[in-house]
Amino acid sequence: MVRFEQRETLKYRSTRRIFEVKKRTDQFLILQSLDGLTQVLMEEKNIFDFSEMTLKADSRTSEMAK
Repeated sequence: MVRFEQRETLKYRSTRRIFEVKKRTDQFLILQSLDGLTQVLMEEKNIFDFSEMTLKADSRTSEMAK
């Protein structure tokens, strides 16, 4: 199983908004939109239904410029 770490970013499939992993537990992730207006609590095993791709924290700026 892939484990997501804090500060990794994910792109939501339907809206293409980018979320950052703010906190993790054994089973859950708290994701926050980069504008800080939306938070999502999600089971880590369901994350691939949510995200289109995983971005490293240092590549976030170049991705957002697109």
